[in-house]
Amino acid sequence: MGKKLTYWVLGIAITGIAIYYLTKDRLSKNQRQVVFQANAEADKWLNYNENSPEIGSIINQYWCEGVGMCNFSDSQVISQGFNDEYPWSAAFISWVMKSTGSDSFPTNASHSNYVIETTINREVNEDDEFTAWDINEQKPMPSDIVCKRRLDSTATYGNVPSGTPLHCDIVTSVSKNSIEVIGGNINNKVERKTISLNQDGFVNESKYFVIIKNKT
Repeated sequence: MGKKLTYWVLGIAITGIAIYYLTKDRLSKNQRQVVFQANAEADKWLNYNENSPEIGSIINQYWCEGVGMCNFSDSQVISQGFNDEYPWSAAFISWVMKSTGSDSFPTNASHSNYVIETTINREVNEDDEFTAWDINEQKPMPSDIVCKRRLDSTATYGNVPSGTPLHCDIVTSVSKNSIEVIGGNINNKVERKTISLNQDGFVNESKYFVIIKNKT
């Protein structure tokens, strides 16, 4: 094979690979922005936790811009015990969705309440931008949200009392056997973790019971 032909073939191969990785998840601009913002927040917190003085304004941003609770001070939100009384993981999810232009997401200080709202969305119109499904009904994609029971919660899909203790995470990447997610108030910070998938591509960890699909 001549040198020019070799370069031509390599060029086509490299271009094809690049196109594949850019389009393989078929993410919209908004979905890509959700993933980008979640990753940016996780990186921001690498050397801090919720009691670090440098982080007070960030937690306050989640509360104020995410769910409209603007009555806390920066020193208050990093004080010992405050985050036990006011867990901020739902405010974090709400802030990421709102800050990336996902205006139809039903932001709330409680995970349970936006799970309820997105479950209603599905009942009214399955093509709504945000709809909740049983964890075994939909495979996760980047920018989706997966939710699990906490503490003594017995919530199941379609049976989530308002205020029931839950935790939700944003899906940021998907591989054959697992997904990477990012959530707030994990080990007192914004943090990444890995969740396993079964052989059919569905979330395979028992406490996770709801997936909120992002169709923006």
